[in-house]
Amino acid sequence: MSTITVTGTDLEEGGSPFDFTAYGGHTVIYLAVPGGTAANPTMKHYRLDLHPDQSPESRDGAVQINVVPVDARGWPDPKESTSWRIGDEQAQAALARAVVFRRHQADYTYGYTGVGCNRYNCSLFAEKILKAAGVKQSSGLIFSTPLELVKNQKLPNRPQPKEAAAEAPATEPGVAPALYRVD
Repeated sequence: MSTITVTGTDLEEGGSPFDFTAYGGHTVIYLAVPGGTAANPTMKHYRLDLHPDQSPESRDGAVQINVVPVDARGWPDPKESTSWRIGDEQAQAALARAVVFRRHQADYTYGYTGVGCNRYNCSLFAEKILKAAGVKQSSGLIFSTPLELVKNQKLPNRPQPKEAAAEAPATEPGVAPALYRVD
């Protein structure tokens, strides 16, 4: 049985709903696909992601799509990811979709929110790969975010207020606590 996993960075930071960085940093797909032969079946593992191409020769908005074989030991922590068991054919379809994306990466541009014609961000790319695997998981109705795709959470956690310092210990009436004494 094959597995597809989606993970994201900086998902626990929280923050204001108006701070784009509070919605997570980067989304990556990990895919386990059957390989080998009938006599010696194995699993091949891949890391799939899309990010802005920042090489000096790239055009503005260019994307880089990675389909990279990885060691199974590099699989993401289950607390920071979501995984689905999928059929072997679904895994092959997801890998094929990623390869087609990579082959046509010049046709796409990077958009921070993933909004626009042929504009993608890492989360929208990951949603399309999940869909090819038969997994229905949204990265967002308007803006595509790692937070929604990985945690199924629309808004970031609000930061918890810091606890106030403990009050100074009580002393006899009329005697200032040692904390406030000036001797």
